[in-house]
Amino acid sequence: MPDFLSLFSRWWKLIAGFVLAVAVVTASILLLLPRQYLSMVTALPATTINFDKSKIFNENIQGLYSSLGGSEDLDRVLGTAALDTIYFQMVREFDLIKHYKLTKSRLPLYYGMKELRENIEVFKTEYAELRIKVYDKDKYLAARMANHLFEKFQVMHQRLQSATNERILSNLKRQYTQLQQEYVRDADSMQRAGQAQRELLRIRTEAITRELGQYERLINEYTLMSTTKPQVLLLVEAARPGFKPERPKLLPTFVMVCFSALVFAILLSLYLESRKNPN
Repeated sequence: MPDFLSLFSRWWKLIAGFVLAVAVVTASILLLLPRQYLSMVTALPATTINFDKSKIFNENIQGLYSSLGGSEDLDRVLGTAALDTIYFQMVREFDLIKHYKLTKSRLPLYYGMKELRENIEVFKTEYAELRIKVYDKDKYLAARMANHLFEKFQVMHQRLQSATNERILSNLKRQYTQLQQEYVRDADSMQRAGQAQRELLRIRTEAITRELGQYERLINEYTLMSTTKPQVLLLVEAARPGFKPERPKLLPTFVMVCFSALVFAILLSLYLESRKNPN
């Protein structure tokens, strides 16, 4: 095992000089890096039961479901967060090409999206919370972008969840119109028909009337579902401008780099010592 005291006594200038040089360079780089503030949105998933008509209008099972969703309900949002489309839109909406000083780059929109994604973290916690973190040198812009991204997730998944109900509503209205036309046609035919045929048409119009009532009830229920658009995410805490810069971590980074430089300098000294005394 090497004698570190004698090693330091012989190579202390090399070790100290190397660590000091790395410390100076690291401090210079850290001081030149732009300070970034953090803004964060915290949200909880809403239950998907709010989009299920059969459960909403069934009084016997309403109390069986919580108003909050589970961890699996956030997986769809996290999948959306991996798409580039939303970030391209945000680059345009917040004029981030100019903000990131990319106007002279060859692909400003692409590089703006890339830098934006590097400054955004979307994840779920162990407590099934959705966290949206946005870093930026402008603390007010960071807060606006975090809240805007939350609203984008909200609107997009509301639309996706409501799409089935809207499609069913459209089919119900089309079928309801056809039944109305059949009812009018049978009512006109009843006036010109004979006694036996009139009785059949009367039974048919009564059945159509009952069916129209059922369709009208379903249309009202699905219309309520489509216009209400229940929330997919429940906002717990909106993003606020940060009080102090969060990135880069100056002291931890400086200490870690200096420690790594010290370890490297010791290893280098050991290597030079072994070359000096091969036996």
